[in-house]
Amino acid sequence: MPAEMCVQRVWRDHSHRTCGKAARLEHNGEWYCETHHPPTRVAKDAAKDAQRNAEWEAVRAFNRRWRDIVAAREAVIQAAKEWGSAEEKDGESATDLALALVVLREAEQAK
Repeated sequence: MPAEMCVQRVWRDHSHRTCGKAARLEHNGEWYCETHHPPTRVAKDAAKDAQRNAEWEAVRAFNRRWRDIVAAREAVIQAAKEWGSAEEKDGESATDLALALVVLREAEQAK
């Protein structure tokens, strides 16, 4: 194999073949193209992993926030149902509804 060709084996045309690109970088006595050079490949993979992890963390943060909002809304709905049934009984549960609305507003401001 001449030093001018990349030594990396790739899958192409239903078999393993040499890369065929011009080799410009040496690593451990073997020549590689810019695509298959091992240190370059490791650096590019690490950058892609960091970007992918940041994107997934943003998705997870959104999902956590959404679950908090849904839980707060369900708490308000439940409080309103309880208030309605308590109003029928004693007529003094308006403060419970007001408290539930305060909890909802605090949850939305916390996001």
